[in-house]
Amino acid sequence: MAFRFLDLPAELRDAVYDEILHPECFRQHLSDGYSRYKFDLALFHVNRQVASEAQAIFYKNFTFVRLETPGEEDQVRQIVEIEGHVPIIARGDKASAFQGYTLNAVISVPDIFMYHNEDTEIQRLLLLVDDLHLFCQRWFYSDLDANEGLNPHLKLTLTLRVPFQDKADRELPLSLQKRLMLPFGLIKGVPAVTVQGSCDDKILEAMLNEMKVPYSPAENLLEEATKLKDAGNELLKKKLPDQAIVKYIDAYRAMHIVCIDHYRGIFAERFFNRYLIGGIYDGKHGQVVRLVLRTRLVANIMKAYLDMRRYDEAEFWGNRTVTLIRDSMGGVDDEAIPNFPAAEQLGKIYYRAGIASKMLGKIYEARKLFRVAYEYLPQDEFVRRELAAASPMLG
Repeated sequence: MAFRFLDLPAELRDAVYDEILHPECFRQHLSDGYSRYKFDLALFHVNRQVASEAQAIFYKNFTFVRLETPGEEDQVRQIVEIEGHVPIIARGDKASAFQGYTLNAVISVPDIFMYHNEDTEIQRLLLLVDDLHLFCQRWFYSDLDANEGLNPHLKLTLTLRVPFQDKADRELPLSLQKRLMLPFGLIKGVPAVTVQGSCDDKILEAMLNEMKVPYSPAENLLEEATKLKDAGNELLKKKLPDQAIVKYIDAYRAMHIVCIDHYRGIFAERFFNRYLIGGIYDGKHGQVVRLVLRTRLVANIMKAYLDMRRYDEAEFWGNRTVTLIRDSMGGVDDEAIPNFPAAEQLGKIYYRAGIASKMLGKIYEARKLFRVAYEYLPQDEFVRRELAAASPMLG
């Protein structure tokens, strides 16, 4: 006798729907911290009763946010999806037509600003509230990256609603209001913020107060990154390389550099482009301090991977850094860069990349790396030994 799903009590049917209609069931985790949603909603087409019951649970578990922002399509995709790691469910006409959203967030440029242009493209995106913090974090970085500041020229309108409900005064649960509103506390300096729909006064106040908190100054960020780096060094000394790497990645994030697997996003360059006042780096240039810290962190992360015998990862971090530095400094391959601010640490990067290449059987590459490491660290016994050992191997 065939099993009849509809013979189950409503509570059990809801439990089944809740188990299979959950965001994580549809999220595909990709490399380098990216993810996407692939929906299979065949359940909605079984019959009217199942569709009605399943959709009720679906919209309980899935809270959609519709975003509207100025910008060209390719530019918005680069900033939001690629750099921001925000999985977009729908865009363009599909996002505009979707009516199951709970928050509509409109970012616009008021007419009074010279940046306003009637021909500016408007992009509409649909995402889940679970990923809203990623969007706000990337917007946070965008303002820090802008030469004259981005947010003072924008207007933000947030409209809360209960999907598929005619009554405008229906209130959302407080816990959901927090998830929808508080991520925007990251956004500083927007002169016009309007909230429409029913929003709890305390939640609205908390969001607006957080918006007023100024950015942490570059001095504080660099000092925090230094503390995290030092904490990682202590863990490395205790032979806890995996935990050390976590601290090193946190140190990067403290100075607005995001590292996820092999992805690295360097944000807020303009923000650090000045001389520092006070603190441990008083009088030094922020970009130089940041560069030195970045170089030290790479060298330390490579040491941690070598300790774990993950030679492929050590090689990746080393080769990427060598390539980036040479491209930015205009250096020539296989030569040391004169007067590099973190020359000793860069020498360690070359040396450790050489060790990784050697352990992976890439002797020719290893010798090239050891030779450059020797130019940076001519007195280092380990570098001299590896360079000498690699030369006979080549015959």
